[in-house]
Amino acid sequence: MFYPVELPAEDKATVETEAPAEAEEPAKADEPVEAEKEITVEEVIEVKEVRPLPPFKQEVLFEDHFQDNKNKWMTEKNPFFSTYIENGKYIISQTAEGSIRAVTNFLFSLPDNIDFIIEASIEKTPARDNLGFGLIWGSSDINNQYRFYISDNGNYSIIKREKGVTSDIVAWKKYKETGEQKNKLTVLKYGDNTHFYVNDEHIDSVPGLSPPGSGVGFVMDGKQAISIDYIRVTQIEAENPDSDIKPLEPEETPVPESSK
Repeated sequence: MFYPVELPAEDKATVETEAPAEAEEPAKADEPVEAEKEITVEEVIEVKEVRPLPPFKQEVLFEDHFQDNKNKWMTEKNPFFSTYIENGKYIISQTAEGSIRAVTNFLFSLPDNIDFIIEASIEKTPARDNLGFGLIWGSSDINNQYRFYISDNGNYSIIKREKGVTSDIVAWKKYKETGEQKNKLTVLKYGDNTHFYVNDEHIDSVPGLSPPGSGVGFVMDGKQAISIDYIRVTQIEAENPDSDIKPLEPEETPVPESSK
């Protein structure tokens, strides 16, 4: 069960779009913000059966279904890109080839050393197999954040951006042909491990990630558009804090309970 909590005051909200590493100010609308990467796919991985999480208390820290813009997401329309809320969706559209568009929201504070679930439902139109899109988390600013990418033809990657330098934590890898335009992406931090899901199916786990901040948002490559149905950040805590809950091995990765 989820428990709503009061969000911070509106004057604490800030939103950024991606700028080149050397820039002091956000990039102008007609400037490519990052070179688009060609997707090079590694081997198919086997998705193993996993067991559920032990009982946890859950508290929603941040949630948006985009019925309005009370959370102050970036909204802008120009010949090069658009971001706006319409019919209960947050839409990001870009006409420039070869660039990356990132939108991040810092309206809440994610305390250090907690376990959490971040999830979002993202739809991509039109479908283009070789372009990535996905979820930003752990952002302190546009040059320091993590990104969880997927593509329409069933590839994924996990990216770290530190001091404006982008590096692969997990290079583009094949996981499954989904055939879906709408996908639920989930990042679950539990103990020392961070687990990654597409449509509630576990695809990878990475130990030892240290998010530089608490900003969340969305990212996409090249000329395409995405629409987001919702985003939710939930703190999870063991119901019995004295229990000996050890970090799980990848094949024993917990499956997050669906909150929809």
